[in-house]
Amino acid sequence: KPPQALIPHLAKEHVKQFGSGFDVEYDRVVWEQKEQDFLKLLDLKKIIDLDLSDEELEKRIDGIEQTLLSTHLFQRLDNSNIPVTILHEGTTPFRHTINVLRKLKTKGLSQMEVRALRWSAIWHDVGKIFGATLPTAVYHSQLSAFASTDFLHRYCPELDAQLIQKILYAIQYHHTSEGYRSWLRRPE
Repeated sequence: KPPQALIPHLAKEHVKQFGSGFDVEYDRVVWEQKEQDFLKLLDLKKIIDLDLSDEELEKRIDGIEQTLLSTHLFQRLDNSNIPVTILHEGTTPFRHTINVLRKLKTKGLSQMEVRALRWSAIWHDVGKIFGATLPTAVYHSQLSAFASTDFLHRYCPELDAQLIQKILYAIQYHHTSEGYRSWLRRPE
């Protein structure tokens, strides 16, 4: 279940900052589907854990898409009614996520950094399903980091707490100059 204090707080903050449009009831339904979604994402985790090269991962993109679209979270992300930034026009946030995953370059990174970078790419826009009328890119980033936290802590025990923090940092700040690559060099 969502932390009861959090959802009303986010709704209140959203209305204060952006006006109405944050659907608390819809978000409750998403949370109820969370466990089923997480179990389906374990199939994706098996692929991520294979430590494939970028080229080998590309060959599995269709399967990754199917796995993600079998979840409530990512089905909702494949919605043309969710506003996208000008950089992503002509696509859905889900299709953009797949494109980001395709374009990641992981050469020279450790196995754990590759896994972390791929999880960051997968989760980076999930927050867009919460209050789909958000006019800003920054707020969805915070919600995306929040949405991924439970999965990463519970289902990715091989990722230590420091690496999970870097994943959350990459998700939360993916619209800043920090980008996806610089978080690896970020001082602790």
